[in-house]
Amino acid sequence: ISMINILFIVPYPQLEQKVNTVFNQHPNRDMLTKQISVVAADDLWQVNLRNCDVIVARGYTARHLTIDCPSVPIIEINISGYDVIRSIQECQRTFNPRRIAFVGAYHALLGIEEFASIFGCDIRLYVPKDHDDIENTLARSQQDNCDAVIGGYSVCRKAQEKKLNSIVIRTGEEAISQALNEAVRTVEVMRQERLKAQMYQTITQSAKDGILYVDHHGIICVCNRAAGILQGGDPVGRPLSDTFSILAPQFREALESGREIVGELKKLSEEVTLSVDYTPVVVQDDPAGVVISFQNITHVQRLEGQIRKKLSDKGLRAKYNFSDII
Repeated sequence: ISMINILFIVPYPQLEQKVNTVFNQHPNRDMLTKQISVVAADDLWQVNLRNCDVIVARGYTARHLTIDCPSVPIIEINISGYDVIRSIQECQRTFNPRRIAFVGAYHALLGIEEFASIFGCDIRLYVPKDHDDIENTLARSQQDNCDAVIGGYSVCRKAQEKKLNSIVIRTGEEAISQALNEAVRTVEVMRQERLKAQMYQTITQSAKDGILYVDHHGIICVCNRAAGILQGGDPVGRPLSDTFSILAPQFREALESGREIVGELKKLSEEVTLSVDYTPVVVQDDPAGVVISFQNITHVQRLEGQIRKKLSDKGLRAKYNFSDII
């Protein structure tokens, strides 16, 4: 079994310690390897993003990576309701604010303003458009007389530059554990899908029969080696009517009816006769395309003749013949 290589990108050293704790307690840790980079969203250029199967990150870092690394799955460490409550309590103990600005796009913050009375202070939620909008968002919170800020590491770093009271939302071990489990499941599912795709490709390309998949627009999407040889090139991306025109009428019939057509004989040339099957691919009651498989029966007949000749040469004869019946 291949190891799963996980890259954690965390914004502060205390979170690195929690990641190590959670990782070491994971039941499948023997099949996992980890790298941990402690950097903020502004400093992602310092991180080597290669040689990992999945990346686990938080906040703006995760959102940046989703755009910048589309080929690698990105798992976001979500902020939980417990993390929000802990940050409010820490902010009240540290600054005793009258109005707190929550800055960020975390799901756990939705509706936080409605619970302000529980904590005995006013709470406002501010959602920056993106990482570059953090400074403008903090300026809006100052205009609204917020005297403390709660947010992610990038938000609090910008707040400190503006001499604003700030508290970083700390991630609990439960959120890290959930993200780690999701990362492992994601890689396992991706590997299974890759295996299925490779099996499909191997089976399709090694088949002696010609195989085509034609979508509902009549465009050839898949062509195995046997079909390509028969056609004299790779017809993928071209209309069936332009490449295998003799197959087009029954393709349309199978697509529109949704029923399989089996054993259609098509004379491709004087030397080649095909036995063709059309199998519709139906997704949620809608025909998405048709798998067309065909066999050169001229070749099959030739093989049958060769087999009969070999049996005859070995002296295998029928026990009785027509004269015995008479």
